[in-house]
Amino acid sequence: MNAITAALGKPDQLGYVFSDLESAIELFSGLYKFTETRRFDFEAEQHWVRGKHFPIKLDIFHGVVDGTEYELIKPLSDGPHQWFLDKFGGGLQHIGYNVHSYQPYADLLESAGFNVLMNVRCQVFAQGMATPDHDLIAAYFEQQKFGNLLIEIAARTPCG
Repeated sequence: MNAITAALGKPDQLGYVFSDLESAIELFSGLYKFTETRRFDFEAEQHWVRGKHFPIKLDIFHGVVDGTEYELIKPLSDGPHQWFLDKFGGGLQHIGYNVHSYQPYADLLESAGFNVLMNVRCQVFAQGMATPDHDLIAAYFEQQKFGNLLIEIAARTPCG
């Protein structure tokens, strides 16, 4: 695990899943003084769960404070986020790391015994925008030792 920690460094994101996103945004905005926020609809056709094609829809809010992004997610379709909500009632679902290149970090996690739960390639649009905000290649990795907590790696490339 030390090689993974050394390679990934400090987490960039804490990802939470909630059924009531508006209340979660209100709660987190009261707890943290976000220096940056954005909200967007996430709808990915190029999305796979355990290797099978599985389109997904999410309502996502990002709030940043002291370099850490708090990702608040409301599932709008079936999939890992809804399954987490059904099983645990919400809460911290994943720890995320932004990486410059996806594949070397995916290989590192897989060599350490992590399995890909879900992966995606898509363009992400800010809410109400007609042009994409960024291109995304990302995956959630799971391992029995981590229980219900997932590790996410994400390579984002700004558009335009």
